[in-house]
Amino acid sequence: MARPRKFDEQTVLSGAMLVFWQKGYAATSTEDLEQATLIRRGSLCNAYTDKRTLFFKALEHYGHKEITEVVSIMTSAKSLVTGYQQVLDKAIAHASTDDSTSRGCLLCDAASELGGKDKLVAEKVNELFTPMADVFLKHFSSAKKQHSDDELTAKADAIMAGYMGFRLMCKLGYSTARLQALAKENAKQLTV
Repeated sequence: MARPRKFDEQTVLSGAMLVFWQKGYAATSTEDLEQATLIRRGSLCNAYTDKRTLFFKALEHYGHKEITEVVSIMTSAKSLVTGYQQVLDKAIAHASTDDSTSRGCLLCDAASELGGKDKLVAEKVNELFTPMADVFLKHFSSAKKQHSDDELTAKADAIMAGYMGFRLMCKLGYSTARLQALAKENAKQLTV
């Protein structure tokens, strides 16, 4: 019979998520994970098998929380354009804090670092972004103009590409004014 875990999984995943977010997957060591989670190597391995498994769990932890919040903001606003603008404004506010290490979006970071060489990471990032992409697809599908399924998907993909690029620009330290102007242009793409 397995012994019960003596740690709070959400706390462990939050700690692991932060270190992967700050350092990236490749640069994160087992020692970094031990410090971030306050759990020794043996217990981490017993609970998560290896660094890769813990990384996927941390990605899921971030993705479910972040994308659920993004979808909620977008769908509860007066209009999708307004909701999406609020999402982008929130990203700007996060990037503009006194914290000198703006982390951007962990899903975008994972896609950038590993997506091109690790099919499972690419699939996981796409899976976690799907609820957000579905909101855009539904928005374009409800427009009075007739579009093929491929055209609708391309429109939703263009917004997702804009969002990912926007989050990267937030991470790179672009000025608040420049980010606000970009957010406004990005949100205009939702006009149908």
